[in-house]
Amino acid sequence: MNTDLPNCQPATSGLSQTGYVDFFTVSGAVQLTFVADVLAVALLVLVWPRRPAPGGSGRAVGCGGWSWAGHVFRQFWRVLGLRRGQAPSRPARRPGRWKPCVLLGALLLAGLGTTAYFREKRAASSGAPKRIVVLQNRLCLGTVWAERSFRWSLPLFNPTREEIRVAALRSSCACAEIHPTSFVLRPGRTVEVGLKLNLASWFDGDSASWERPFELEITPVFESHMAENVVWRLKGQIRRALRLSPPVVDFGDRLVRGHPHQPLGVTVHAFVPLEEFHIEYDKSRCRIETAGGAEALSNAGGTLELRVAVSPELPLGPFEMVGWLHGRTARGEHFPPVALRMRGKMVSPIGAYPETVHFGIRRAGETAAAELELFSRVGQRFRVRRVMVGDRSFGVSPSGTHYGLEHRFELTWRPRGAGEETHARITFQLETEAGEASDLLVPVSGYVWGSQSGSDARGEDGQTCPSPKHAAGEQQG
Repeated sequence: MNTDLPNCQPATSGLSQTGYVDFFTVSGAVQLTFVADVLAVALLVLVWPRRPAPGGSGRAVGCGGWSWAGHVFRQFWRVLGLRRGQAPSRPARRPGRWKPCVLLGALLLAGLGTTAYFREKRAASSGAPKRIVVLQNRLCLGTVWAERSFRWSLPLFNPTREEIRVAALRSSCACAEIHPTSFVLRPGRTVEVGLKLNLASWFDGDSASWERPFELEITPVFESHMAENVVWRLKGQIRRALRLSPPVVDFGDRLVRGHPHQPLGVTVHAFVPLEEFHIEYDKSRCRIETAGGAEALSNAGGTLELRVAVSPELPLGPFEMVGWLHGRTARGEHFPPVALRMRGKMVSPIGAYPETVHFGIRRAGETAAAELELFSRVGQRFRVRRVMVGDRSFGVSPSGTHYGLEHRFELTWRPRGAGEETHARITFQLETEAGEASDLLVPVSGYVWGSQSGSDARGEDGQTCPSPKHAAGEQQG
């Protein structure tokens, strides 16, 4: 991971970034005024010119100071008209000598009072929840690889003297998992909030770019003193080393159990030069071969063809599996594994159409009928040895015993109950010409008009039936 920060500039202090009002953002000018007042008073004490004490004793009275500095300032004040010429023969204090001291003292008191006022106003107006501090360098990821489980932490600091209770932390992206989401932040303490980010999801549906900007907003929700515009924005750049085309190998429902199939192709595109490349997968469930050597990915923009096939002995039904592409760049960086996803459905050599039979909504005592066809997917003749029905209200005819590529049956259903849905399975025991035996299960179901719901409507014959909305819900179930 590259931790340089060229793509993410630290944000300035403020409520929109850290939730904390910096000391100088509110009363910086007042603080500078206070410092200037202190320096002015210090200079006044040091350089104010001395005058001889009454009676010629030689002792100086007044503020006192260095003789050379006093001489300079005396000349300066004389030019400005702030000090008139002084006659040595008049030791009495001249009027107006105290005015500069009083003026500077007033400025000093004004600076202290204004500073105290703004500090108290800032503390009262910005409630405790606004003062959570997040270090700005922790809000910048830099440039990182597109991992599916990228770990990051945000240290939250409470510089106030009050306890802050965070009820929740909300994220602007479903790709983020936050822990903890609620906590109590005591005065002067820090809480580490952990993030688990699925950065690879930012490239879903993107078939061209190899680098994308990343931005995630985290909003705290406080139990009290609800603050406005308190948002922490986590930014960075995400890059990936490889791209797969297509991103998912989909076999559909064409795979017949026990029969081999043609492999499907996948193209691997390299965005950066690779020094090493290999594939990790479950060899008992699938097979992945490369059409060419891995040196085809040694240059940026290189491509490599893969041939993917799954085992014909997988169980019947849908399946999903993942292979992992590993490697190392020419700069020696190990990029996160890239997922090669495979999915499809394994079916039996003999299929049924339809795969599920539903008789719909029927009245009690009424007979319903439906057609069912069994056919061979591999062009192999078979016969039906036996048919078993799980519910006697369902019937099957005829049960053929001759060999053929397809067999047709008529299914019947005569419901005996009322106000309920009936489910059952019909089992066909099959045998091919090669002597291979197998079972084929066909689910059947139906709904009977009943009188168990108070919202049922009464039919013309006086028997109750469910409302269309209720009946649709029962069918979906």
